[in-house]
Amino acid sequence: MMKNLLALALVLLICVQTSAFLASSGSLRPVSTVKESSRRRRRLEETASGNCLRHRSENESKFTSLHANPFPGLNAPMGGSPIAIASVSLSALLGEVLDKKFGTGCIAPFILMCLLGNLHLVPSADPFYDAAAGSFLPRALVLILLNSVTQQRDGVGRRDVSESSNDRFRTVGLAYALGAVTTLFGSWLGFQIVTTTGNPVMRMEPYRAAQTAGCLAATYVGGSLNFFAVANAVGLSAFPAFVGALCAADVVLMALYLVTLEVLWRLPSFRRLFPGDNDEDGLRDIGKDGEADNDVQKEEAERLKERKRKAFSVMRLVDHIPALVFLLACTEATLRTAGLMEKMVSWGVGVLRGSAFRFSAIPGLGTACLVLSALGIGRGLKILSKKEQKGWMKAWLDKAPLYASLGLSCFFASIGASARASDLKAVGPACVVFTAVALLVHTGGLFLGTGVINKLLPGELKKKWRVPLGDLLVASNANVGGPSTAAAMAGVNMRRDDLVLPATLFGTLGYAFGTLVGFSLFKLLCRGIS
Repeated sequence: MMKNLLALALVLLICVQTSAFLASSGSLRPVSTVKESSRRRRRLEETASGNCLRHRSENESKFTSLHANPFPGLNAPMGGSPIAIASVSLSALLGEVLDKKFGTGCIAPFILMCLLGNLHLVPSADPFYDAAAGSFLPRALVLILLNSVTQQRDGVGRRDVSESSNDRFRTVGLAYALGAVTTLFGSWLGFQIVTTTGNPVMRMEPYRAAQTAGCLAATYVGGSLNFFAVANAVGLSAFPAFVGALCAADVVLMALYLVTLEVLWRLPSFRRLFPGDNDEDGLRDIGKDGEADNDVQKEEAERLKERKRKAFSVMRLVDHIPALVFLLACTEATLRTAGLMEKMVSWGVGVLRGSAFRFSAIPGLGTACLVLSALGIGRGLKILSKKEQKGWMKAWLDKAPLYASLGLSCFFASIGASARASDLKAVGPACVVFTAVALLVHTGGLFLGTGVINKLLPGELKKKWRVPLGDLLVASNANVGGPSTAAAMAGVNMRRDDLVLPATLFGTLGYAFGTLVGFSLFKLLCRGIS
C-alpha cells in the first residue's frame, strides 16, 4: 500500500515539475509566428482562441469527454434535453440487463445509441452527454474503488485495489512505454501517408501534416489538454475549422477504439495469446452456459450465474433506495475530499511559483487525488462495516458495482450518440485517414510488440515481465483514453481492481509528458520539410 501511494506521489511531483518547466521556458511558442512582432502574435493567438471557442464548441465538447480531461469538473452541471436523458438512461438499463444475461458489458448501450444517433433520432451533442463524462464516470470509479477496498480478498475474482503488486506496475508500465512508442510511430506514418499520397483529396500540406502529427501524438500520449496546448504552440489553433474537423474524426474513431478494447477483453482467443499468471486475469474459457475447466473457474462461473439471477428488477427497487442514498453520500464525500486535496496541491504549486493567491492547474492531478481519497475513505468504511452488527452497510456496499456499471454504461451510450458517420464524411478523408492510421498503428504495434516480448523473454524474466491481456488493454487505454477511462475500464468492465492504480499512475504520467512529446515530434518532422 505504501509503495503504491509513493508511486502516485512521485507522479504528482513529476507533473508539478513538468508544468513549472513548460511555464517557465519559452520553448513552446508558435512556430508559425516567429517572424511576426510580439504584439501581432498576441493578437493572433487571442483571435484564434476566440474563433476556436465559437466554431469548435460542439466537437471540443465531445473530444474532451472522450479524452477525459481527467474528470473535467467533478461536479459537472446536469441538464439536457428530455430525449437525450431518456435515451441514454434506457440504453444503460437495457445494457445492464443484457450484461447480466449475456455478458455484453458496455457494448450494447454504445451500439444502440450509435444506431439512434446515425438515424438522427437523438441529438449528437447535449449537456447530458457532458455530464456522463464529467459526473457519471468519476462517480462510477469512486463506487468501484470503495467496493474494492471494503471487500475482503478471498483469492478468487476481484483483487483489492490497494494490493496492486509490483508486477502490475511493472507489466502495465512496460506496455504503456511500448504504446507511447507505437503512438509516435503511428503519427509519423500518418504524416508520411498524407504528404506522399497521389490522391489530392487525401493529400495534406507538409507543414499542416506536421502540426496534425504533433497534436495527435500529444493527445494519444496524454489527453485533450495536451492536444490544445500543442495546437496553440504550433499555431494550428489559428485554423479553427481544421481543428474542429480533426476533433470530429477523433470522436468517432475513439469511440470505436474503446468498444474494440471491450470486445478484445471478452474474446477467449486473445486471452490465450496473452495469458496471465495463476489465472489472475479472471475467467478465461467460460461460455454462456457457465462451463469451466477447473475448480477456480467453476467457482467464478457460479458467481456469474448468481449475478445473472440478481438482475435489476422493478420488484427490488425499494431495496435499492437506502443503498443508493448511502453510496451517493459516500461518493460526494470522496469527491469533495479529492477536490480539496487538488486545491491544496494547486495552491502549493502557486506558492512555489511565487504567487500565494494563484492556483496552478496540473494535468492529471484530479484523477490521482480522486483515487487517494477513495482509498482513504474506503478504509474507513471497511472498519465501520466490521463494527456494524446488522450488516446493512456491507449489503449497501455490495450494490456499488451495479451502480458503477450503470454509470459507465451511460458514458458509453453518450459517446455512441456522438459517433456519427456523417461527421467523418463532412470533415474529409485526410483527417480521418491520419487519425485512423495513428490509432491502428498504436493498437497493432502494441499487440505485436508485446507478443514478441512475451515469446522472447527467458524463463526468469518471463515470470516478471510477461504482459497479460488485462495489463495490455489497460495500458493501451491509459495511452489513448487517459487515466479516467482506463481506471474505469479496469475496475468496472474487467473487474480487475488491482489494475486501477497502475492505470491512474501511467495515465497521469501521460498528461505530464504529452505536450513535450507532441511538440518534439512536430519539430522533428519540420526539419525534414524543404
